[in-house]
Amino acid sequence: MKNIIKNIGLSLLAGASIASCTSIVDDVNKEDPNKLAKVSERNLLQGVVIADIAFHSGLNSMVSAIYTGQAKGLDRPFDIYQDYGFDVSDMTSNWNTVYQGVIKNTREIVKLKESDNATQLDGIARILEAHTITSLSSLVGDVPYSEAVDKGKVHPKFDKQADVYAAAQKLLDEAIKNLTDESGGTFVEDEFFAGNAAKWIATANTLKARLYLQTKEYTKALEASKKGINSAEGTMTHTPDPKGAGTDDSMWGVTLNNSTARSAIQVGDFFKSFVYTKRNNAKTDEATRKSHIGSSSISRSSGGKGFGYAGTPYDLISFQENLLNWAEAALRAGDFATALEKLNIHRANLENKVYFPVNSGKYNAYVEADFENGGIENTDNIAKNDALMREIIEERYATFFGHILAFTDARRYRHDGTAANLQVKITPNTGTKLPERYLYSGREVDNNPNAPKINDVFLPTPLNTK
Repeated sequence: MKNIIKNIGLSLLAGASIASCTSIVDDVNKEDPNKLAKVSERNLLQGVVIADIAFHSGLNSMVSAIYTGQAKGLDRPFDIYQDYGFDVSDMTSNWNTVYQGVIKNTREIVKLKESDNATQLDGIARILEAHTITSLSSLVGDVPYSEAVDKGKVHPKFDKQADVYAAAQKLLDEAIKNLTDESGGTFVEDEFFAGNAAKWIATANTLKARLYLQTKEYTKALEASKKGINSAEGTMTHTPDPKGAGTDDSMWGVTLNNSTARSAIQVGDFFKSFVYTKRNNAKTDEATRKSHIGSSSISRSSGGKGFGYAGTPYDLISFQENLLNWAEAALRAGDFATALEKLNIHRANLENKVYFPVNSGKYNAYVEADFENGGIENTDNIAKNDALMREIIEERYATFFGHILAFTDARRYRHDGTAANLQVKITPNTGTKLPERYLYSGREVDNNPNAPKINDVFLPTPLNTK
């Protein structure tokens, strides 16, 4: 993005890291300043949490929003919006965040086993590692993993994307076992759940369902969803400025409020037309979502809050996602009733301020007849199950505004056999093709002979190659 968003993201990550780590070092080396400090597993976890948040809520989420018609770039990000240009130098900070900020530290946590809560910390670390490595892989395809951060491997191999996903599923199974076996404790270094093992287990299962959908293992996705996040309180979320000090450490908010990039990101024209207008019907008025995100500029809309701003949570793995994963997986298994039930629970949550602190819209429950021929969700007379699948796909697109998942979903549906008339027909910003990937870090390509030589954002990743 000609570096404006990247630089903001790096500054924020550095600032957040410094602020979060100040208390860690306050009492270190008072007796002998020349003695190296020993970092505890809890403090390492805090660094992993910061890196995980930075990876998912900053540059990557913004580019994904532009690539899916959810947002448009003006001023300096205009090149990405105009022609899907991608500067490989932008990926360098991503690479460092994943491998140095997350994986290197999670591997150290797993190895140390010195804390009173070692098994619990081990489990949490594995979930965060699986979360970040699969998100990176979803964006670029094959990535270093089995040999990542291995001191003996100067040039780690790039594992196949399918193998990375399989390894992540195994990692999540190990995490669930560890968290189930651990009596546990609470600690502030875990920003998400303060060490709550039950919430982490549910999060792991929602992540498992996400990955199974992406690898087209729908039966497994359904079973994982049943054990996933079952309340808004279980959502893995980051709240910028939770104490209401008036500062804005959200990457979206910093970009939107930056004096030199105030109009850098706005709500996309396609998103406004599709979500705020076309999705409205006798039972649906998307005014609630419109108020939360913004009608043009992404702005403080709901009582001084709104998407991307201080005090407004940014969800990473959520109750919303689990309900929609469950609905899709159930429908792919032929269970119309369960799919409709989960969709309606999600809609009721929109209606009742469960997700957003506003309720200016309408999300009445659907009934089976709405998806039958001539129903309000089937005016083109397609099969009933297809009409419901189309609604679930559209709801996912609207729900995952500003999230990597919107980009992952769009590519997944284009290549997983989903009929074209059920997909969200995103209008390209230019030409006739939509992006299929991010590019690899230029530094990694220059220094690792194993790195794929890919310079085409329209080339599908392996999981999306028919």
